[in-house]
Amino acid sequence: MTRTATAVAARPLATAAALLSGAVLAVGAAAGPAAADEDDDGFDGFDDTRGTAYAEAVDALAERGITNGCTETDFCPTRALTRAETASLMARTFDLDTDGATHDFPDVGDTVHAGAIAAVAEEGLMNGRGSGEFAPREETSRAEASTILTRAFNFSAPDDAPFFYDVGGGVHAEGIAAVVDMGVSNGCAPGLFCPDESLTRGQFALFLGRTLGYSERVDLPDTPDEDPREPDEPEETEVEGASGGDAPWEGDWTPRHGWDVWESLAACESDVDGTGPDWSINTGNGFYGGLQFALSSWRAVGGEGYPHHASREEQIYRGERLQAVQGWGAWPACSSKIGLR
Repeated sequence: MTRTATAVAARPLATAAALLSGAVLAVGAAAGPAAADEDDDGFDGFDDTRGTAYAEAVDALAERGITNGCTETDFCPTRALTRAETASLMARTFDLDTDGATHDFPDVGDTVHAGAIAAVAEEGLMNGRGSGEFAPREETSRAEASTILTRAFNFSAPDDAPFFYDVGGGVHAEGIAAVVDMGVSNGCAPGLFCPDESLTRGQFALFLGRTLGYSERVDLPDTPDEDPREPDEPEETEVEGASGGDAPWEGDWTPRHGWDVWESLAACESDVDGTGPDWSINTGNGFYGGLQFALSSWRAVGGEGYPHHASREEQIYRGERLQAVQGWGAWPACSSKIGLR
């Protein structure tokens, strides 16, 4: 079996883009508008990515028939990808032979993704887990995605690898270094890559869009002198309005942006039944609480335990700290939807 887009090592990105331009990327049974062709002037982007950091990459991929939305109007950029979906995504991107490929993963069975899983495994793009199973329903982590893209596009890790406090010498370290060196990713926060967080549809669109030149590459921000996951005590009281102490949110603290702003943002992020924000929600996709914190982001701003176990007030307090560092882009879709940026 020949991997069409990477038969030649270090193939230029322009050539890879040309080879991929006719490929169809469909994650699972993706719904939504058919991919727009060059003569279709009706595609105007997705409602939940328009005006966000995802828009340029998502729109470019959709217009070229590489990706679809999850519904008629939305892309669902924060939805996590499973390993099975990622296998189908990569198999269709590179037009792999999914009919003739075979596998021996005991947990795959005769599913819609079985051929793709076999194909990417034969090509060496994805491997099974240590147990010998593929774990098709588990979510693809940012670290795994980095390794998959590095293998697929023949990226090379630099000799002077970028440093992240949360990336050690594991099996994905080289892939992470490669995608960062190529400007495909710059981590999740200064000094952090969040390797264990689930890869989302929006993040994949950004990664692939940057790889193919549809979006601008990104630079690595300066690495802080200290691990941002372990803030010292003075940092705990830097948020304007904090009253100090071990838990300022339990006192007369008022969020700088106001309670109503955070309530609106939380309603967009976590209201699943029309009753308002769910501050104790655990959606199972790697994001927690009313403001849908990733665990690494929660820890980076001083949170302990899990976000959805904390009070509404603490979640808003930690949200203020995260917003001070990353801006409203920490909640790209919802902050845009409710007019915060």
